[in-house]
Amino acid sequence: RYGPLWLIIGNTGVRRGEALGWQWADFDPQAGTLTVRRTVSTYKGRPLVKRPKTAKSRREILLIGTALAALLAWRERQNARGLTAPHMYIFCKTTDHSGDHLDPNSVGCAYRRLRQRAAALGIPPIRLHDLRHTHATHLVEAGASLKEIQDRLGHAHLDTTDIYLHT
Repeated sequence: RYGPLWLIIGNTGVRRGEALGWQWADFDPQAGTLTVRRTVSTYKGRPLVKRPKTAKSRREILLIGTALAALLAWRERQNARGLTAPHMYIFCKTTDHSGDHLDPNSVGCAYRRLRQRAAALGIPPIRLHDLRHTHATHLVEAGASLKEIQDRLGHAHLDTTDIYLHT
């Protein structure tokens, strides 16, 4: 259920709330892009949809290779369930067919369960947010500039981006 979400986060470097805020209207399959227009966070224990906090956070993310293929396959799966109207969230509740966003706390719990299963197999546990750090590190290793990585991650300051690089 969450596999495409983990894959997209790991291959784009977006924040959990940004991925949860994507609606199908934000996806351009011809260009292979997703636009960050909203984020889903938690306020007083309840999900809250809001605009990203900075202008840099509002950005277009290019998907390539595995990430684009996974999202296209996910769209087909969701389309079969009637969950691909433009206003519906890409990663949505499937039990009520509303297309409403997932709860960030539920997503966090699901990822922690995945981490526990991975640890039992001897795989080092990493936090969901660590996928963002890993993506940034892969970008620098591939030759991306610090400015390109800053723009991809939606950071307002280069100093913040530098924290994410673990080469």
